[in-house]
Amino acid sequence: MVIKAKVLLEVAGFPKEHVEKTIRSVLEEIPKREYKILDQEILPTKERDEMFTSLAEATIECSEVETLYGFCFDFMPASVDIIEPETINLGIQEFNNSLNDLLATLHKLDQMLKNSNARTKVLTKNLNALTSNFVLNLLENDLTLKQLATKLGIPEDLTEKFLGAFEQQNLIKKEGKKYSKK
Repeated sequence: MVIKAKVLLEVAGFPKEHVEKTIRSVLEEIPKREYKILDQEILPTKERDEMFTSLAEATIECSEVETLYGFCFDFMPASVDIIEPETINLGIQEFNNSLNDLLATLHKLDQMLKNSNARTKVLTKNLNALTSNFVLNLLENDLTLKQLATKLGIPEDLTEKFLGAFEQQNLIKKEGKKYSKK
């Protein structure tokens, strides 16, 4: 069975040149796999929310439903519209295979997400410890909120949150506008 589908591919990021290069690279990669591009159009890059977005519309051809699922996971199109055939008849084995491939990919992505979340938690904990140590070392000398925020490179409102937590833990004291280590 041959399946033809219209797909919409999207790349977002910055700088603009990188986004435009990446969308072209994606289109170049498609025929290197088991998919055929029948036509394609790259739409003008647009700026949105301090990022750039590039869209490409393409008509692809693949050999079976499982291959189309593979395309979706490989290239994560924004949308897919099957053009041909009008109806798809799947035998139970083909349906089971494609469903199990779908589940295997979802489980793999779920595990990657869980691992990424765990790493993020560890990194956040380590970053907080590092920032805390840095703040406490900086407070060997009396500093104002503004001076401390400047030395840390962190906005004053976030620096003030650290300082508030340290005050509650009785690690620092505030006298007038200056903070110091206890």
